[in-house]
Amino acid sequence: GGPALPRINTTSEGRTLQALAGCHEHLLLELERVAFLVRAQVWRARQVADADHPYRGHFIPEAEVDALLARPDALPEWVRREAPLPPVELRRVLDRIEAIIDARARAALQAGHRPPLLALRNNFALDRFQYDAFLFALAVELDSRFERLYAYLHDDVSRRRPSVDLLLNLGCSSAAERLRRRRDFTPEGVLLRAGLLVWEADPNRAGGSSRLVGSLRVPEAVVDFLTASEPRPSCGELVNTPRPLSAWFGPDDVRARLRAVADELRTPSLEPATSAHQPGATTICLRGSHGCGRRTAAEGIAESLGRPLLVVDLPAERSEEHVTEARRDAGLWGALLLWRWSAETLPPSAVASRGGSGIPRRIEFIAAPVDAPPLPQSRYEHALELSLPPLSTTSRRCVWERALAPLGDTEALDLDTLASRFRFGGDKIAQVAASLAGDDRERAEPLAAPAIYAASRRHSRVAVAGLASHITPRRSWPDLILAADIEEQLRLIERRVRHRTTVLETWGLGARMPEARGTHALFAGPPGTGKTLAA
Repeated sequence: GGPALPRINTTSEGRTLQALAGCHEHLLLELERVAFLVRAQVWRARQVADADHPYRGHFIPEAEVDALLARPDALPEWVRREAPLPPVELRRVLDRIEAIIDARARAALQAGHRPPLLALRNNFALDRFQYDAFLFALAVELDSRFERLYAYLHDDVSRRRPSVDLLLNLGCSSAAERLRRRRDFTPEGVLLRAGLLVWEADPNRAGGSSRLVGSLRVPEAVVDFLTASEPRPSCGELVNTPRPLSAWFGPDDVRARLRAVADELRTPSLEPATSAHQPGATTICLRGSHGCGRRTAAEGIAESLGRPLLVVDLPAERSEEHVTEARRDAGLWGALLLWRWSAETLPPSAVASRGGSGIPRRIEFIAAPVDAPPLPQSRYEHALELSLPPLSTTSRRCVWERALAPLGDTEALDLDTLASRFRFGGDKIAQVAASLAGDDRERAEPLAAPAIYAASRRHSRVAVAGLASHITPRRSWPDLILAADIEEQLRLIERRVRHRTTVLETWGLGARMPEARGTHALFAGPPGTGKTLAA
């Protein structure tokens, strides 16, 4: 015989049966199971290999050619060899190992630890073959001995990562199963489509290689998710604790609609999931103006479903890799995905895909402006459009009051003017409050309007380089020397700006005259007459 099979200690005192103190032990247990499977196949391969030939692996002997021609199916000779244990006994040992791993995984869940490898399998709905294929590829990233074992099974010392052909040989017991399972390693298969594996052509074959010969690699971001103590998504911002829908300061009827959508998403009615190969997806377009709370609404739905939220900018140029990475990260963390749309990014059609992403029951949001074109229904499996009204001044005042309350007494602040002057959304107001909390001001000092205004101006600046420059106003009315009629015009403009909220929102004139929302003034005159000072 060949080398002895690896010893898998199945006693309660064995190393592999220690209680899982964390999440990495589950990964180590699965790695031991993979080692058991690989070594069993290596033992088979050694039964047919001519290990004594000095040029083994560099030429094809006549005997091997005859064996290839006489082979009745696509399986190599070593696959058809008997295992070192009878099939029934081998299956019994594997079942026992898998039962041990499952029991320890359940113990980890009961202890409050969710093994990341278990989360990956469940979130992407991998079946046993797909899961094992992923583990065979992952083993190389965690233990270098697998490189040499795979090179031995390839009969080629330069091929140290598992090929499609090798994974089919390791996981299939018949030629018919090989043909059926080959689709798992195509671009449409869940492993590659979801970004869990990357197919790479054999660099030693100048004329190109078939898909069977190409190798498979686990992306570094996936390895980090499984092994890092504090893994982070490769793109975007992960919100592990989303705000509830009660944090969204909008009309009650719209909030009720958001709650209804969250309730519907708990059922399969809006999520036409079929199988791991044809997963359903729901895309929700949150349409509204800047500051209307699109992100807060997405967080509220995610919180209602008990899921985190991954916030990612739409790509600035077409990039399948960016889209795949974002959806893969959302799948790894079990998160809902929010695509942010801006003038610098591509439209949402850049991420539309009816074919799915490999993630069953995927839920995505798109934060779109009011004037954005509707989503092309034909390019989405299921699309919803939700219009969010702009934040009213009254609601904005409540948001300001809630955000500033932890920093000090807000009784003396003119929150009405603050809400009217800085028309921020909830996220921007939270950023202003956070920057104020980080300022090195004395805590005993009362919360003052100048500090709030200064912080708000810092956060309200937009990119206008080349068109305008920001200044800090240092002059006021006493510095102006103007004719009475000109000064009266300026004071009318000032009063228009000051009371625009009352006229347009409280009195409702803005709804009847949308074109009256802005204030435009032309300051004309020769240099030195005070145009900038007047502004």
